[in-house]
Amino acid sequence: DNRVAQERLNTFRQLSLLRKLPMLTEEEQHLLGLRREVAREQFVWNQFIRRKRGRTLSLGIVLKWLVMDPMLLRTAFRLKFGSGQATELSAEADADQSAAPKS
Repeated sequence: DNRVAQERLNTFRQLSLLRKLPMLTEEEQHLLGLRREVAREQFVWNQFIRRKRGRTLSLGIVLKWLVMDPMLLRTAFRLKFGSGQATELSAEADADQSAAPKS
């Protein structure tokens, strides 16, 4: 069942679209960045749990997410080998990456 993974991907996409709205304040941008990080972390934990239960990863969804958001890998490593908790710093890194001009 990939329902949870797909829901997190859809949430992340919607939050990404909202962050592009020009009328948002800096605080609202920051809040959306934090919520994107939460969706990213929930997705990663879902995939960890699937593996622990002997199921395969949701590879199609993982690949879609990686194309859209390479920060997913950083989050996975941080959760697997780091503290396992969301940090304000990671959300700020997400905001910096999103604000960077696309080439």
